[in-house]
Amino acid sequence: MRMFNLRTVSLLAWAAGSLAACSGSNGTSGTNGTNGSNGTNGSNGKNGGLVINVPALSSAEWSALSLSATVSGVSIPTSGAAAPVVKFSVANENGVPVVGIGQNGPDGKNGHLAFTIAKLVGETLSSSSTTVPSHWVNYEFVRMPSASAKNGSIAITPDPEFDAANLVDNGDGTYQYTFDLDVSQAKSIAAALGATLQPPFNVADLGDLTYDTTATHRVVMMVGGAAGGTAVAQSVTATFDFVPNGSAVTSTRELVSIAACNNCHAKLSLHGAYFPPATDTKACVVCHTDQMKYGSTESYPSSGTTLVPGPTPEFAAFDPGNTTRIDGRAVPAFPNFIHKIHMGENLGMTGTDFLGTPFDTRFPQDIKNCTNCHTATGAQANNWYAVPNALACGACHDTLSFTTGANHGGGKQLTDSQCGMCHQASDVQNAHLPVTPPDLTNGGIPAGSGGVASNTHTNASYVASNPKQLPAGAVAITWVLNSVAVDSSGHASWTFTPYLNGAVTQIQAYSAAALATTEMFPNMVGTPSLYVVYSVPQDGIANPADFNGSVSVSMKSVWRGSKASSYNGTAWTTGAALTGSTWTANADGSYTAYYAGATVPANATHLTGGIGFNYGVVSTTSQAGVASGSIAQVGSLTDSLPLTQTNVPAPYAFSATTFQGGLAVPAPVVTLPVSAKDTRRAIVANSKCQACHQLLGLFTNPAVAKTFHSGQRNDGSACTFCHTANGFDNNDGSFWNYNEKEIVHAIHSASFRTQQYTWLAGDTMWEIGYPGIVNNCEACHLSGTYDFSASASAAALPNLLWDTVGAGTTPANLAAAQAGNSGANISPYLAYGTNYGSVFYGNTGTAAAAKTWPSTGGISGSVAAGATLEADPTTLVSSPISAACFACHDSPATQAHITTNGGRLFDPRSAVVTAAASTTTGFLVTTVTSPITNNVEQCLVCHGTGAVADIYTVHMNF
Repeated sequence: MRMFNLRTVSLLAWAAGSLAACSGSNGTSGTNGTNGSNGTNGSNGKNGGLVINVPALSSAEWSALSLSATVSGVSIPTSGAAAPVVKFSVANENGVPVVGIGQNGPDGKNGHLAFTIAKLVGETLSSSSTTVPSHWVNYEFVRMPSASAKNGSIAITPDPEFDAANLVDNGDGTYQYTFDLDVSQAKSIAAALGATLQPPFNVADLGDLTYDTTATHRVVMMVGGAAGGTAVAQSVTATFDFVPNGSAVTSTRELVSIAACNNCHAKLSLHGAYFPPATDTKACVVCHTDQMKYGSTESYPSSGTTLVPGPTPEFAAFDPGNTTRIDGRAVPAFPNFIHKIHMGENLGMTGTDFLGTPFDTRFPQDIKNCTNCHTATGAQANNWYAVPNALACGACHDTLSFTTGANHGGGKQLTDSQCGMCHQASDVQNAHLPVTPPDLTNGGIPAGSGGVASNTHTNASYVASNPKQLPAGAVAITWVLNSVAVDSSGHASWTFTPYLNGAVTQIQAYSAAALATTEMFPNMVGTPSLYVVYSVPQDGIANPADFNGSVSVSMKSVWRGSKASSYNGTAWTTGAALTGSTWTANADGSYTAYYAGATVPANATHLTGGIGFNYGVVSTTSQAGVASGSIAQVGSLTDSLPLTQTNVPAPYAFSATTFQGGLAVPAPVVTLPVSAKDTRRAIVANSKCQACHQLLGLFTNPAVAKTFHSGQRNDGSACTFCHTANGFDNNDGSFWNYNEKEIVHAIHSASFRTQQYTWLAGDTMWEIGYPGIVNNCEACHLSGTYDFSASASAAALPNLLWDTVGAGTTPANLAAAQAGNSGANISPYLAYGTNYGSVFYGNTGTAAAAKTWPSTGGISGSVAAGATLEADPTTLVSSPISAACFACHDSPATQAHITTNGGRLFDPRSAVVTAAASTTTGFLVTTVTSPITNNVEQCLVCHGTGAVADIYTVHMNF
């Protein structure tokens, strides 16, 4: 868009005059005349550039529109009505001006704008020298007099305003909007109305509505799809902070940022059913104020932990369970609201409700990771610990009552003026250190004290859920994996360097003279594991693109030179020596562990090593042997524990007899291919996982949400070490596949799956809600990997392994399946009372192993070390692309679509691959005579890049 100012300028031209006589000569030239005066300016020319005209757009064009907006200034008249005047501009994402935004769009709606205004009541210093936090007061609770309300009115919620008659469209993408609200009258209108109102309509709940020309004010403008109309591709929220008297803005309130929110939520966009969506927390905070308790009755109970509904009369009809006011505070006030929603399942009070908002959130990390929301970029980002207050603190600590003093050590506190006296900044920080407590049902605790003997895959220690924020005295061990090798005997070795708090450190020499030297590091117990994973031929696929085999060993075992000892309740069995294995301390400070106790197949590809992974507890049975065991035997019991520090001050004390307590600081899992020329394709980035999870597997409280892998298996790209295509849960009894693509897709898409997925019987994984945009594939995936447009992903297509989705013997009937479990988590795709046979097997030992193929009855023999057996023909399989899609899209219609177009779901393996067993030179071997082929799936004909239903296009369309 270009505009022109045309100016006309008059000039006096000079000319030489000639006087000629019949015989006279020319005269001399005359002098130049003076210039004439400039002419008047011409009128402005018409807009000569490109604009987007909203009324002229088609529905498709409107839906595809991505908007940007800027508020260039706000003024409030000093005489007459103090109605704010907002100057702003609207464009698309490329800067092309948008005109006609106040007119009807293709959906017939014109409410594409919404405005609100609030003032900031600044921080104050109380008489006790503690800071009382600032807070926003929104004027828009008050409505001006009108034909229907001649004295004005007070709203329950501060809905933003828009009156098309108040909008000036300059035709070039710039606009001016004048508020209906006269902010100087808000207080007097509310006071006059308040005199006629009865409780719970107390105007005192609206705060100080005085129009203060010296205070910071914020105008919020939302631009996008109108309520009840068609949404645009990208709405926009613009804000403008100013002081009405023209002074500079010096008082601010910036505790969070939308960027921090969108680490998990991807693209927050709220309230689109009522007005153009709000997309910035700067808007949220000026509407979600403590004023929203207006009209509600108290819900805090006189006793117990069950809230008493206290809805406003307006809410009672459709939300009778509403608890808008709890302990004198507005639940929807932003600090209260956000903390309560995220605290979710960990709230002490039950029954929290605001307009159906779920307060049962299963937060994907430790709620004490305060700095994930309160980033250091906000001017008041440290308020979370430096300025304690009831509105924020009471949100999570909701069993405390500051209005009555119940459960609060400081008694009744009706204001925030005394909070900082007891709750010093350092104390608040320490109380909110992100540390997950021990699982008090772990198998190392006696049954009489709440322990469950089978619950050994959990944490007996405290676990630091954010290694960047550690308790005083805690240290962090990390690893650098320098190289991984597999020799001609199939034995693996790892060369690595340990670091302590970022500096190279030493691993002490083993000695059975004292317990302290049966551990690798002083003041620590436990160990990581060493892994090598690989791919070997399966189902006739000679070079699978996916891992399907692994060997592992406790690092401490190789360091010690023997397996761990065990105690069975009556006698000890000393751990066997690791003959041929070696431990070498290298001159450069690194160490090499060589493990001769396992065999990697000679035909393995994609060989990849790793360090980390180990976790568990010491059982009560083993604990009983501590008194009678030798130092070496007792010292080896901690091989089941992750590295755990034993000397961190209370409350992290460690017991050398029960092996409970201590502090584990999970080291990042590190992986390295044996050869850079032979690597498994990358599909996900761990940084994407941790953006939402902080540290995979750790939550606030194991009593509410159990950890998975105790935070030790914390790399999303390394989950494929164990969660392979052959991973099937018949031991725990849920009978679901737990390949990484199934488990991650199924859990994250739980909200719209038709079948309730879980891969651990009794767990309720289907209750997990995904906080982001579920079709945002790149929230986890690397670009091009999920739609096979990346070259490595495309090359992998012919060699993708099929998923085993049925194996083992199912329960005899539904009642048997439900025994001890919720029942709803049992896979519905398998028949009861059926033996589906055994999954693919690899013998990674050093000696032959006796097997029968098929396991349901067939040829028996020995499988050589490093050899494999094909899965039983009766196992069930799903084809690779179909399995990934079906993990999210599991409706019967989708299942029919997949199988109609060549995909296979829950088919007997014998229907897609033919294998036979024989004994050769005394060993049992299986031979594939008709291999699985991946060209049966026709998915990419329609869903490939550029096709009619391109995977990228149908998913990444938000």
